[in-house]
Amino acid sequence: MDCNHKNFSKEDAELDFLGMKFNHNTLVCNDCGAYLRGKDFESAYMEWLNERYHQKRDKFQVQCHLSKNLTMCLDKFIEDYPGVTQAALMRALVTVYINHIDINTDLVSRFNSLMNKDILSSFNSDDDRKKVNIQFKPKMMVQLISISELVLQRPSQICETSIIKMMACFTSQDENLKTFWNQEIQGYIDTILKAA
Repeated sequence: MDCNHKNFSKEDAELDFLGMKFNHNTLVCNDCGAYLRGKDFESAYMEWLNERYHQKRDKFQVQCHLSKNLTMCLDKFIEDYPGVTQAALMRALVTVYINHIDINTDLVSRFNSLMNKDILSSFNSDDDRKKVNIQFKPKMMVQLISISELVLQRPSQICETSIIKMMACFTSQDENLKTFWNQEIQGYIDTILKAA
């Protein structure tokens, strides 16, 4: 059914987020049931998410399983950032990958063509894995959930892939990958970790 959303009435709309229910009175299309997510709705939704974040922080965590080899490389990486935790670094890596690299088709294509498959394999093949929890702010968690629904993967898979690819780039001895890291990634990581 094609709907131009012209026949509205004011109703309560319910939105489910990680098993928590958000209710807000907004315009709902009488023809197709779509609800208007205008500025008022989004503002109320973000306020509700922030309240839930402070009440139920565990809902905003993603549990990943990373190889010991990778976690050792993460520890080595944060030596240059005193006071920064491994979780803060992982959060920064995921954020930069999703919001800078993965959304730019030219950049992700270049990134993937330069990627060292041996390093990727070394981070993926280790059976000795460590469980880590990564805490995300509400806005990033919403983004992760949206991406996971779009690509049909769990948020943990998206995080693990992002961390593995970013660390494979960081640890590579290949000059092209080092140049890519320095030009396209390092500045973003520095900015995020300085604020962590």
